[in-house]
Amino acid sequence: MTETDWHVITFRPNQSTRAERNLSEQGVTCYVPRIGKSAKARTRRRELFPGYGFIRPTDAGRLSAVSSTPGVSRLLRFNDRPALISDEWVSAIKGQVARIEDEHAGLRHLLQDRKSTRLNSSHLVISY
Repeated sequence: MTETDWHVITFRPNQSTRAERNLSEQGVTCYVPRIGKSAKARTRRRELFPGYGFIRPTDAGRLSAVSSTPGVSRLLRFNDRPALISDEWVSAIKGQVARIEDEHAGLRHLLQDRKSTRLNSSHLVISY
C-alpha cells in the first residue's frame, strides 16, 4: 500500500452524495465516477459504479472512521485486507469519464445545431 493508493468503499442505498459530503468534511478525498445523461431540460448524472466509490484518506486514523461516516456502508476488503486501487487506475477512470462527457457534449451540440424549427400554416415542422 502506498499513500497514492485509493481504497474502495460501498455506500448505503441512495446515500453516495451524502457520504461524499461527509467524507469531504472529514478531510478525506472521495471520488465517485459519474456520467451525465441529458433528460430534456436537465442533466442527470448517474454513477458509473453504482454503490461504490474511491477514497484516499490523508492518514490511517481517518481510515478507521470511514465506515462510521453517515452514508458509507463499509470499507471494501478482501481476506481482511483493504481493497486498493492504484492512482493510475483512478486517473484512467477519470480520463475515460471526461472523454465520454466531451463526446456527449459534442453530440448534444451537433443535434442542437442541426435542428431547425419552422411554422407551417397548419402545423409545426421540425427538420434534422
